[in-house]
Amino acid sequence: MIGATKHRILSSRLARRYLLPWLARRAYRRAGGTTDRFTPPAIESLHESAAAAGLGLRVLRPATFETRPPSRALQEDALNVLLEGRNLVANHRATVEARSRDASEIYFSSLAAFTRYPVPEAFSCEIPDAIVYAPEGAVFTADGTFVSESLFTGRPRAFPQPGPDMPRLPGRHVSLLTWDGEINYAHWLMDALPRLALAGVLPPDTRVLVPSPMLPFHRELPQLAGVHEAALLPVEAGWYRVEHLTLLRASERAIVPRGDLLRELRATIRRGAGHPETTVPSRRIWLSRAGVRRSIVNEQDLLPVLDQHEFEIVRPDELSPAEQVRLFAETAVLAGYHGAGNYNVLFMGDGSKVIEILNPRLFDHSVARASAGLGIEYWYALAEDLGHGSDARIEPAKLNRLLQYALGTGALTDERY
Repeated sequence: MIGATKHRILSSRLARRYLLPWLARRAYRRAGGTTDRFTPPAIESLHESAAAAGLGLRVLRPATFETRPPSRALQEDALNVLLEGRNLVANHRATVEARSRDASEIYFSSLAAFTRYPVPEAFSCEIPDAIVYAPEGAVFTADGTFVSESLFTGRPRAFPQPGPDMPRLPGRHVSLLTWDGEINYAHWLMDALPRLALAGVLPPDTRVLVPSPMLPFHRELPQLAGVHEAALLPVEAGWYRVEHLTLLRASERAIVPRGDLLRELRATIRRGAGHPETTVPSRRIWLSRAGVRRSIVNEQDLLPVLDQHEFEIVRPDELSPAEQVRLFAETAVLAGYHGAGNYNVLFMGDGSKVIEILNPRLFDHSVARASAGLGIEYWYALAEDLGHGSDARIEPAKLNRLLQYALGTGALTDERY
């Protein structure tokens, strides 16, 4: 009986699309942890070393600054953030697990402060006879020197020893391989795809390195961005020697790409998905995470409130990438618990709204920052943590008040005036 149930689960469409590739990738990572590792010499800055190393570097976007306004919230949450900020930062998972307050302080500032971000220049660099390590996408020069800027700041720089037979990839290539992009939809949207906007139209003889096994978003979203399926080259975990690699450096940090690249990527993918630009967004979407890791446990209690405010309940993993693009291009208000699905703000139009339910142990700034770059109004509400930053609960009455404020509905008054 148990065997039949297990077979039925593993043979389901969602398991074949998401669970089995994820399990395969996790098994690879566990195996990699027992492999002898080495720390190679590194090029810290291609600007300082490209010319001497004979590498062609070209600045494609100048350095600039981007701004993000304070996030909008109910008065009770705004006051809670101001009065309990020290405790929120101290108890955040980024502080507890990474033993550092830096990340959680950055996340916290997005809730309360007007923030000005320095944005470094974006560039490409031509590297002949490159060595690439998948699935992270680390790049090395021909002599085995690690190009630090091929990974995001702060990532570990020890790698498994390459085997004796390194596959060779002839011709010209660009890489969309990125940390966690082989399993994580958000990192694929925010870290990999902006490189296509940076590159523009690729030469017809260029192959694009993507993870293997390919999930639907690995295959379909690059095609919507103008890359022909025949140009996609899936590579399994391991080492590859690439005849010619164009390294695209679109962002310095993971999951916070430049706003100009996001806007260009949004326009290109929406056109590729057949979305009419004249359509006025009107739909209100609630992203359900019911029954999965990190969810709102009392979501059923919220359904009457969501129905009252005319929200549709959507599970993005039941839609194809093209269907998701078209859905969110038509969405005026996107709401839900913080998760990968919220990064579909990428496909929403200027003037739309996103409302995130945040766990006080896991509040994050990346959706807020992406929203600012895309001209989207960002709201949040703090829920009750039920599991070390994982599951949470929010009272229906609180969600109702938040939606009334964010949507401008109802007759909300302050009796003190």
